[in-house]
Amino acid sequence: MFYSQTKKIINKNLTFLDTTSVFTGQYWDEFGITSFLVPDRAEVLMLGLSYGGGVRPILSSNKEIKLTCVDNDKVSVKACKDFYRDAFPELIFQTEVADAKEFLMNDSRNFDCIWLDIYEATKYCEYYFDREFFDFLKARLSPGGVLLVNSYGLPNQFNPLSRNCVQTDFYNFLKDNFNHISSLPYRRNITFIASKSEPIIYPVIPHPSLAALDMQTLKFFKCRLAHINSDPIEAINSDATSSVNFKDIDQQMRELWVEVRNEIESQGFKCDDNAQILDLIQNQNNASNLATQLLHDRQELISFLPILCAGESNIRNVDVDWIFDWFCKYSREIKDTFPKFYNQIWLPQLWAMVLQSSKQYRKFYFSMLALMQKEETL
Repeated sequence: MFYSQTKKIINKNLTFLDTTSVFTGQYWDEFGITSFLVPDRAEVLMLGLSYGGGVRPILSSNKEIKLTCVDNDKVSVKACKDFYRDAFPELIFQTEVADAKEFLMNDSRNFDCIWLDIYEATKYCEYYFDREFFDFLKARLSPGGVLLVNSYGLPNQFNPLSRNCVQTDFYNFLKDNFNHISSLPYRRNITFIASKSEPIIYPVIPHPSLAALDMQTLKFFKCRLAHINSDPIEAINSDATSSVNFKDIDQQMRELWVEVRNEIESQGFKCDDNAQILDLIQNQNNASNLATQLLHDRQELISFLPILCAGESNIRNVDVDWIFDWFCKYSREIKDTFPKFYNQIWLPQLWAMVLQSSKQYRKFYFSMLALMQKEETL
C-alpha cells in the first residue's frame, strides 16, 4: 500500500520520493504530524502539492483521512497523480489544479487541518503575508482545527526566531491571526502550528502495513508534539520587514556562517571557510572534542553539529559516524540540560540520518531506537 517495487523515483529539488520508504529524512517527513492533530474521519487540505512528498506521511496512520491537495501547477499535479496511480494505487486523495486563494473562496467545506506549503521559484508566495488570504484560511478551519505551515529560511542552528528574518516576521504575522502558535524546527524549515485554541494531541496507531522504520518514525512524532502546548515560542518583536527572496535569505545565512566559523576558531579549531568545516566534522577526534566544548562552554551553539551533519550527509557522502557515538555518550546530559534541543533537534536530526535513502547510517538504527523508545515511555 505504501511501498512499490517500481524503480521509478521522483528526485527533484522540490521533492524526493522513495518507493521503498515513507519517511526519508527530508523536511516533508513532518507532514506525518497531521494524524496526531486531527480526529478520525478528518478532512485535510494541502495547499501546495508539488510531486506529493507529503501525501504518504499524512496517510500513514490507521485513521480515515479525506485528503484534498491543491496546486496551481498542472504539470506537477499530473506527475504526482500518475506516479501515485502507478506506484501506490491503494492510496486515495483528491487533487485540484487551482490557485490557493481562489480555491478557498469557492470551496465551502471546512477542514480539520490545512497545510500551507506554497512557494514561488525564487521567493515566498505572497499569500504568506496576505491578511485576506488568512481570513479565508481561518474561515475554512473546523472548530478545533489547525493550520500547519512550512516556513523556509535560516537554518535552525542560527536560532532564527531570535533574529530579524523572514521566519520571525511570519511568526509575528501568525500571532495577529491566531491565539495559539507553536513550532517544530527542521534544518532550514520551521513547521508552525496555528490554532484558535490549544491543539488536541490525538492518539494514533500507525497503519499496520508500515515497515518497522516508518512505523517508529510516525510514533516518534507524538514525543515531539508532547510539549507544544507548554513550551512558548521565544521570538523577538520587530517592526523590521525582512526579505522574502531566497537569494537574500541565503546571503543572511552566509553572513551568519562567518560568525559561527569565528566562534569555532575561538575554541581552537581552524575554520577559515566552509570547506574546512566539512573537514572538521569528518575528523572524529576533533569533531568529538568540538562537540564536548560546545556542550560545556558554548551552549548557544548546541544545535549546530546535528543540523550540519544531517544536512551535509543528505546532499553528499560524508563520514560522520562519530556523532552517533558521541550523542549516545552525552545524551543524558543534553536531555537534562537542554530538553527542548534534545527532543526537537538532536533526536530528530540523527534519526533523519538513519532514514536517509543512502542507508549509510542505518547501522545506528538500534542505538537510536533505544533512545527514542525511552521518550515514548515518559
